[in-house]
Amino acid sequence: MNSIPSESTTPSKAPFLALWDHFKDELLASDSESFEELKRERVINFFGIPWAIEKLMVFGFFICMDSFLYTFTILPLRILLVLYTVTIKFISNFKNEEKRFIHLNISQKSDLLKGVLIILVCISLQSVDAAQMYHSIRGQSVIKLYVIFNVLEIFDKLCCAFGGDILDSLFSKSTLGDKKSASNTNGHLWPISHFCAAYGYILFHTIILFYLAITLNVAINSYSNALLTLLLSNQFIEIKGSVFKRFEKENLFQLSCSDIVERFQLALFLTVITVRNLIELSGSPTSPFSILPTSFIPLFPAMTTLETLLTPVIIVFASELLVDWLKHAFITKFNQIRPSIYNRYIDILSKDLVDGNVQKSENQKKFADSSLMVSRRIGFAALPLACLTIRVASQTVTMISDSIQEKMDTEEPFTIVFTQPSGVWIFCGFAVFVILTFIKLLVGINILGFAHRRYASMERRETEERARAEKLDAQIAKEKENQINNEVLDDPKDNVLGKQKQVITLDNIDRYTLFKSRIP
Repeated sequence: MNSIPSESTTPSKAPFLALWDHFKDELLASDSESFEELKRERVINFFGIPWAIEKLMVFGFFICMDSFLYTFTILPLRILLVLYTVTIKFISNFKNEEKRFIHLNISQKSDLLKGVLIILVCISLQSVDAAQMYHSIRGQSVIKLYVIFNVLEIFDKLCCAFGGDILDSLFSKSTLGDKKSASNTNGHLWPISHFCAAYGYILFHTIILFYLAITLNVAINSYSNALLTLLLSNQFIEIKGSVFKRFEKENLFQLSCSDIVERFQLALFLTVITVRNLIELSGSPTSPFSILPTSFIPLFPAMTTLETLLTPVIIVFASELLVDWLKHAFITKFNQIRPSIYNRYIDILSKDLVDGNVQKSENQKKFADSSLMVSRRIGFAALPLACLTIRVASQTVTMISDSIQEKMDTEEPFTIVFTQPSGVWIFCGFAVFVILTFIKLLVGINILGFAHRRYASMERRETEERARAEKLDAQIAKEKENQINNEVLDDPKDNVLGKQKQVITLDNIDRYTLFKSRIP
């Protein structure tokens, strides 16, 4: 007995179309797509990424500069203040013939330990021969230099990740606290072990940064353009390693922090290399032939020697900017994130600056360095960079002194009187210290004022968003009040079209829509 097929199982018949009707449909069909608004916003967001990312980068750059200059300006003054306090207390005890223990608080102990660590690391670095390191790296082939540079970058990131925990544990209350808190951690052996670990970390990390700077110097000063080309290509490999992957807003924040630290270190290395090249070029004898490497190509015909020396620096730094723009532009495009997320990142860093500067109670004082908390968050290692700068600066001063001495030996006696280095170096050092202190205070007060203004507008924006959320759903508003940090990042307005992310299925997926962890 044959069963009658139901409507649901009956196959649909193909519609009959006349040739003329089909021609009219093809002629009058609209070429607009349903996702044209999405595509248009993607294009606008793509070209808006450079401005959005540079605002974050500039703000983070000055935060790193403030924390970096703190080591050379405020920290020595704080150490002198601690030594002055200890001396006054010691003299007072000696006059009164009392044998009371001189008590220091945790911040004073932390300042003294930082000073001792910097001095010990700088003394240890004097045995490191920079010339031998330079020639050993320069003698390597192009492929080996490429491997060396990548290995050093990996070790730099590993040291930043692990070294921050070592320093935080050394300067913590449990390590530098009173005897009661130290009794639970094997007495005085615990701080000593932490101090040795911190010394080993700073020394190792400084040597890694030293090798990085010398490798960059070799690539820039090489007479073969292959090394500089290889260095530039290494930066563009970042696009391949990060673009075709899934990024949440938290991952993008981590990548942005890494780019901030990388850009500050690159700017510091390029500044040191330019200064050293200028000193070496000024001390070389005059010659009708060019002694500059082939990478120092004048961009314009009438360029001075200083402008010519800046040519490879501009090329390297411009390539870094271009790589960051392309990397973040495609990451936000593939992950459907608006450029406004970088304003959220600025809000987070501003909130950390305000929390580190505001004194919450009488018993809880503000941080000595308001950018310390932000430096921890972005993974900026200030102490190793400071030790590297001191080592390079001492070597540069030695080069200048030797150059002056050679000129004094060749000049006539009446000109030697004006170049006696008796008190010149002391005056120059004091002048540099005053200038750096002024720059540090100027940078610090400006970024702190910006952070306070940003934090005030952040509170206003959060209040408005919370009020709108309460009208829609009271329960969601209560959850957002309990999770302020998640509220900053989990804003649907930061997504494309201001909506939740599009659900990717087999019906709407295409080749360049990120579904899992990688675009093939």
